[in-house]
Amino acid sequence: MQPEAYTNKRFFELEKKNLTKNNWFYACSSLEIAKENDYVLKNIMGWPIVIQRFKSGIKAFVNICSHRGSPIRIKDAGNGIMKCPYHGWIYDHNGAPIGIPNCEKMFGVKKDKLKKRKLAQLKVSKIGIFIFVNFGKKPSPLNNYLGNFSSILENLNESKFQIEKRFKHELNTNWKLSVENSLDEYHIVSIHPQTFGSRGFLKESFYEYSSTKKNSGLFYHPNVEKKGRESYFGEISRKKDFENDSYSILYIFPNFQLISLLNTILVAQTFNPNSEKLTIQENVYFSSKKRHKKSDSTIANQGIKYLETIFHEDVGINNHLQNNIANLKYKPLLGKQEFRIKGFQKNYSRSIK
Repeated sequence: MQPEAYTNKRFFELEKKNLTKNNWFYACSSLEIAKENDYVLKNIMGWPIVIQRFKSGIKAFVNICSHRGSPIRIKDAGNGIMKCPYHGWIYDHNGAPIGIPNCEKMFGVKKDKLKKRKLAQLKVSKIGIFIFVNFGKKPSPLNNYLGNFSSILENLNESKFQIEKRFKHELNTNWKLSVENSLDEYHIVSIHPQTFGSRGFLKESFYEYSSTKKNSGLFYHPNVEKKGRESYFGEISRKKDFENDSYSILYIFPNFQLISLLNTILVAQTFNPNSEKLTIQENVYFSSKKRHKKSDSTIANQGIKYLETIFHEDVGINNHLQNNIANLKYKPLLGKQEFRIKGFQKNYSRSIK
């Protein structure tokens, strides 16, 4: 991928326009909008998106009032009807303006005439506790998009999980560098010597990769050699048990990861660009409802601390990469534990054309 893709605003605009056409994007969990009129405001590929639970179901809209462009939601999360804070326009569950103050006097028409000024709406699909959105008019079903990973996500439902913590980080780097770093296991010894890389490089007999559609996974069992065993992914799929004694990562193109850490914690991670050089990384941590003892809570918090340490260790090197990326002399060389980056770059290049 050419260096300009990480630094040039033209690519950021191309991503907003073309990358969003045919891909599904993770938005939030159903646990974040559990009650009627609960909403969250998310940045998805540079677009401000409101996801809200209505009586009729979960809907997603671009957070831009159809009157004069004010944001409708200001807070990151809350509960209430969709009402623009600027002039008080109220929208219904279909994104149509149904409450326009002093409509006839101000605009010379009855409010029904302005119902066609609907908010831009996205397609929504839910699997397990995970809510995805799609900007396209006729997207392929989410199950097809997820491929073999769909059965794993489907089994991670509301009856099993609760939210523990959430963190939002601003990164001074292009979102694609953050994604590529997350697909790279080769760096763990240098960057994470006290955490993920404390045992040295991953040994082939203890891990495996899996690919499906545009997505990929890493399944690592630090204490169980896979030799003579069923494949890790096959075992997880058969048992529908993503929460197990492994370090497992499902990467869903283009910018979502689901990480399970040694049966202690589950984290939904997204990398969304605010600009060509600014990324919002959000980590939402879930724990099992079965774990209600004080000792279980302590273990979960240790898992969160471990993963946040890893994520912070990555931030520094990614900032340095961002500073150097425009001055590369050689084409990047991808090794055995970096090959998933090649898949990401291939899918990215196809998607922005």
